[in-house]
Amino acid sequence: MVVAGQGRIGIQVALAAAAAGHVVTGFDTDEEVAGRLAAGRLPADLAHLERALAESTDEARYHATSDEAEIGNFDIAVVAVPTGTGQGATGEDHGPTRQGPTCLGPPDLSCLDAAIASLARHLPAGALVVVESTVPPGTTRGRVAPALEAGSGLVAGHDFAVGFSPERVDPGNGTWSLATTAKLVSGIDATSRERCASFYRSFVEEVVEVDQLEAAELAKVMENGFRYLNIAFVNELSVVARASGVDINQALDAAGTKPFGYMAFRPGAGAGGECLATAAAYLASWAGSAAGARLSLMEAAAHIDAGRGAALASRLEELLSGIGKPLQGSTVLVAGLTYKSDIPSTARSPGIRLANELVSRGAMVLATDPYVTEDPQLDPAVKVVRALDASVSDITVLVTAHSSWDLAALAQSTSPVLDLTGALTGPSVHRL
Repeated sequence: MVVAGQGRIGIQVALAAAAAGHVVTGFDTDEEVAGRLAAGRLPADLAHLERALAESTDEARYHATSDEAEIGNFDIAVVAVPTGTGQGATGEDHGPTRQGPTCLGPPDLSCLDAAIASLARHLPAGALVVVESTVPPGTTRGRVAPALEAGSGLVAGHDFAVGFSPERVDPGNGTWSLATTAKLVSGIDATSRERCASFYRSFVEEVVEVDQLEAAELAKVMENGFRYLNIAFVNELSVVARASGVDINQALDAAGTKPFGYMAFRPGAGAGGECLATAAAYLASWAGSAAGARLSLMEAAAHIDAGRGAALASRLEELLSGIGKPLQGSTVLVAGLTYKSDIPSTARSPGIRLANELVSRGAMVLATDPYVTEDPQLDPAVKVVRALDASVSDITVLVTAHSSWDLAALAQSTSPVLDLTGALTGPSVHRL
């Protein structure tokens, strides 16, 4: 079998399938990625899988390659390549649609298209192709299957099967893994769905079959869209609560005592990672193309999230004024540039957005993160430093609580610390 895309999702699928007895070719067009895996190296946050990689490689059950010629003669192909948006949900107006202006960028499925084209050139009769990448509803049936037919000369549902099973991996989650998280599966027909379910049952504890393919696609973007909306809701509410003199955290603690009909979200730096904003954009795109409708809630959430850096900068300005200093000219240490603790990704990083916003307001910005020494998203005026040392700044903002940091020491800082994570308590620690 083949797993196209050997990023953090694809490599986990590949190694889980290999451990279950499948012989897997991990295909990635990035020669550096394929070479690193062939040499037995994984990203730092996947170091726990190094033994599985070594065993699968030694037993000839896994092979990484960037050479398309090596992916032929497969019985199963899983597509786990990145999907995203053309501009991203950054708050800019990307022009009018027939429903009006929108701040959510158009879907970018170019990596998916390229992977499908590669597989189609080698697609044998009888194979199963499964899409794990996040896509707008209707993509697998309306875009993937026809592309596979066009590139192979075979007929989907007759000569080969097509399934959809959205990834549900949560990076850094020590409780829920690929094997223990319920796996949704569907297909362009009953046979495709059943074959897809049979494959995943070989290494996932619970497989949930969804009759309608498009419902499975919608379920994935709904899951992430739900989080995106609620993050925006509680972040906006925290600004209003503070302006009104209401302690948002006390209110959230009180609401959390209700045992039904409520799920706790806490205010923070904003929505990070590709998944949430991409899901919002896909839902909005699908609503427009499928029903001529507009998801105004998603657009509002994108605007709120895009303005989160400005809201946090204003909060820092308020704290600095309390010690007699203006934001302009003050030194601010931004602690945390990855979008989530203990992982190296800076995709749509709230910390980077905040650092850039502070530069635009005239602050002297230092930034630190154990996983980041430089990033093209950062304003050149941001100076990246190695140590988490609050003494070098007038104020520190903790964006990401990495476990390698001495957070207890940070909590005892004599200068103000704005904690966006809820990890600190101390005399100089402030919350949203």
